[in-house]
Amino acid sequence: MRYRTELMDSILTSENARRFIDFIAPVYGNGYVALWMFQAIGLSLDELTQAASGLGSQTVPQTADWSIPDWEFEYGISPDPSLTDEQRRANIIMRMNFVAPANPARLEQIASASSGVPCNIVENISKNTFAILMRELGGDISNMKEVLDSAKPAHLIYVTRVALLRETESSVYMGVAGSYHKKYQTIEVNQ
Repeated sequence: MRYRTELMDSILTSENARRFIDFIAPVYGNGYVALWMFQAIGLSLDELTQAASGLGSQTVPQTADWSIPDWEFEYGISPDPSLTDEQRRANIIMRMNFVAPANPARLEQIASASSGVPCNIVENISKNTFAILMRELGGDISNMKEVLDSAKPAHLIYVTRVALLRETESSVYMGVAGSYHKKYQTIEVNQ
């Protein structure tokens, strides 16, 4: 504040009111009613400023707090107030990740993310069956199974295999032989 009075210090507690009093004529520095009006306006502006500054954190579920019910409504999750905010956020994020259709490429991404190792999908190894080929050792198979069971279409079955790819050099020797056969007519000689 550019100028201050004792009455201003006692009434104006709002940050916004203290800021915009600088743009008001100094005659209101001792005006009791005017200062209380500025305080009321300032408190409203403080709430607006606080809401606007917190709005950015509500745009993603990872940082949302008061907008969690809106996120649950958006993804068709029935609100459960008995869960903590962190659990509700985790449910929203999980639902967001599984909105896409469960095509082979998507299932491959899900398998790789949940197991922690690169995976490939081989389709139609038998009727309604696909194979998940884990390309490294040490993947979390139990977590992958749990996540894939909820993500894959219900009519499909899968098998999990660890298939390591190794690069090797080998030499192949090939031999080729040819032959030519000609058949002659049989001639009888009379003697």
